[in-house]
Amino acid sequence: MFRTTPSPSQRLQSSTDDLRPELDHRGLGPSATKEESVFFCRAGAETPPIEGKRSKFMNPDRIERILDSGYKAVLVTTGGGSSALNALLTTPGASRFVADAQIPYSPEALERFLGEKPEQSVSPAAARKLADVAFANSPPSEGCPTSRAVAVRRRKGGVGSRRIGIACSAALQTNRERRGDDRAFICIKTEKSEKLYSLYFSKTTRAEQEALLSDWLLVLIAQAVGAERSLMLPGSFNPLHRGHCNLLAVAEEITGLRGVFELSSANVDKPDIPEEEILRRASVIKDIPVALTSAPRFAQKAELFPNTTFVLGIDTAARLIDYAKPDEWKLFQGLETSFLVAGRVFQTLEKDTALAPRPVRRSLGEGGSAETRRTRFQGLETVGAGDDRAHRARLQTFQGLENLEVPTGFESLFEEIPESRFREDISSTDLRG
Repeated sequence: MFRTTPSPSQRLQSSTDDLRPELDHRGLGPSATKEESVFFCRAGAETPPIEGKRSKFMNPDRIERILDSGYKAVLVTTGGGSSALNALLTTPGASRFVADAQIPYSPEALERFLGEKPEQSVSPAAARKLADVAFANSPPSEGCPTSRAVAVRRRKGGVGSRRIGIACSAALQTNRERRGDDRAFICIKTEKSEKLYSLYFSKTTRAEQEALLSDWLLVLIAQAVGAERSLMLPGSFNPLHRGHCNLLAVAEEITGLRGVFELSSANVDKPDIPEEEILRRASVIKDIPVALTSAPRFAQKAELFPNTTFVLGIDTAARLIDYAKPDEWKLFQGLETSFLVAGRVFQTLEKDTALAPRPVRRSLGEGGSAETRRTRFQGLETVGAGDDRAHRARLQTFQGLENLEVPTGFESLFEEIPESRFREDISSTDLRG
């Protein structure tokens, strides 16, 4: 199912002991090496992002695929991202894709472009407004040559429209005093969808931030026009921990794709998350884009991001299998959606298997006797006498994709990350305590 890169596999294990004080702002502990820091979080002032293992700024193959996508685009950037425009415009045949490119850099120029003064020039609202204006100015699609590959992607939902507006609003490192983080918001709008991303930067030089932003802008454009498959790790990131960073890194290594995070403000069974809190959580994730959505169900995520591999922990995969409707499984197939699943160890008290997701509970021996459930576990330990649950047994087992009951006929949508490639027995719920 996946293209495998030649880079060697790594066993990424860590203890959850005293995890909170160990985490730095990138989700890595102090024991992380310089190489791990670059590979997992694209960051570090000591190492420019464009020299990291995964960065392929101005990849000529990617740019050619964008130009051949069958779209006509209006692009606008302010505050950063102009190197991406330069990369596109200096490639022969750029007019196949680029209809217009604008850089309204000063506040006055930005106001003229928008036709109004934005409340804040670098914000989700500003990026959306820029994309609205760019899309409104994009030309009709008649007369644009369409390749057979583009026609196939359009029938499968991978290409919603041949008109597209692309906007980037950024605040990069500067020599003057400025409130707020170094950040950017990217919005990509078609007739069928609007995709919004945040990108918060580590404290590196302006040139390094510009290179990283432009690199990501080209990646996100390629994914949006169906020229490149997407890789996405959804979550609440409350809080972000090193398991999130490491899981996305391993998923990239397995698939050969560039991965982003996804954070939905809407939740199936919880109140919506306010924008202020969404941005607070996103700001902790450095140098990797976060797709900001209102798509709580995976069917909604798949429709917004067709041709995507979603990276899931076993808990999330269990909920998906438990709650997805029959027509949603067919939707996943039609949109070329797939799921890459990582397992973890569950530590479940013998009378509390209900703490695990329902499909996992079945493999934990739900409904059987305590003795029957014990035999299903790989380990058994006794809680210390000082614990308020003293003398009760705690059962432990590693649960992976094989423990879930995937609906018949849809097994090919799922792929397991081997325990030897990734193992992080932590969760945001446990960290919140």
